[in-house]
Amino acid sequence: MSTEIERIVIAGAGQAGVQAALSLRIEGFTGKIALVGDEAFLPYQRPPLSKAYLKGNVTRDALQIAKPALLAERNIDLHLGEVVSSIDREKKCLLLAEGKALSYDRLILATGTRSRPLSIPGANLPGVVMLRTVTDADCLARLLGGARQIAIIGGGFIGLEFAAVARELDKQVTVIEASSRVMMRAVSPEISNFFEKTHRDKGATVICNEGVSEIVSENNQLKGIRLASGKEFPADLVMIGVGALPNCGIAEAAGLAVEDGILVNDALQTSDSHIFAIGDCCRVRADGGRHLTRIESVQNATDQGRHAAYVIMKAPSPYQAVPWFWSDQYEYKLQMAGLISEADTQIIKGSPADGKFSVFSFKSGIFIGSESVNSPLDHVLTRKALNENIALSPDYLSDATVSIKQAIEAATAT
Repeated sequence: MSTEIERIVIAGAGQAGVQAALSLRIEGFTGKIALVGDEAFLPYQRPPLSKAYLKGNVTRDALQIAKPALLAERNIDLHLGEVVSSIDREKKCLLLAEGKALSYDRLILATGTRSRPLSIPGANLPGVVMLRTVTDADCLARLLGGARQIAIIGGGFIGLEFAAVARELDKQVTVIEASSRVMMRAVSPEISNFFEKTHRDKGATVICNEGVSEIVSENNQLKGIRLASGKEFPADLVMIGVGALPNCGIAEAAGLAVEDGILVNDALQTSDSHIFAIGDCCRVRADGGRHLTRIESVQNATDQGRHAAYVIMKAPSPYQAVPWFWSDQYEYKLQMAGLISEADTQIIKGSPADGKFSVFSFKSGIFIGSESVNSPLDHVLTRKALNENIALSPDYLSDATVSIKQAIEAATAT
């Protein structure tokens, strides 16, 4: 460690920020660490909010990323419920809204994302909610108990996970997705089709290729939604889940390079080498360096937190972790590894009809990722193949009698 680094400030007390703080101690940093979060709660996990927490299967305490005793033991100074107002790069200090200034030798921005707003009439009515924070989840849970007809705007992961919870509670559910298929930005057509059919089979109405033009009310009382086509659906609860926006305002105001996120090099450094950005808020070259992307996942947040700590304490090195994700909907667990949006060949193994299958994706003959439904071994083996750059043969894997395990064995035997 350079002797000039005595104070590290981390803006953002989510998964990435907490991991960076803990990893700095693991890497041997003995100086001061300040962890700043704009929520008053101890750092918590977000993925369960749309699933187990909403159903009441997980308590708020169980959401904690790290117990208070651990953070105290690691001598991590928590600043909760404090909003960052600006960065003074010349003086190397982070300015908080209440007037406090935190000096730093290295600054890590882990500011995450916020829910993308929907600019249509009625979006601010009582009974219209978004789901990003534990406060949002608490509000949604209260409303869910008394709701009978629920409209969900957005057929992405959050929207569909909430739809599954609502149907399990026997609520009437309508999902509206503007794209031609659900989860279109993240998954293959085969996976979209499987989950769209699943939701319909479970009793939900799923409508794609339709936008919502208005959330309808009468005397400020929520009544339903109106589609661009003019069709209306009744609702006494509307959940908006149309994506997330990166929180990069303070970075942009400080003159750092931003474009749909805070831009970082492969060592996670911003355009100011004393400032790092990690997690959902940043765009880094990923997936073998083939393209610049912004990834929203727990794995990416934690891996980048570890990597930033390593770079600060040891030496710059490229961030090369293979991204992976998951989603729980009804009795199905979807696990994804790699980035498959540019795939030109996809091979299905297993049986969608039986609810247990995987889709393996290739681009120009190169294996780039997979999506597995209730097939955890396929997911584990995919991550192994991607991490070890194993050159799988699409021709060999397309043989119905060949498993992913056999394809890996064949590729590593040559």
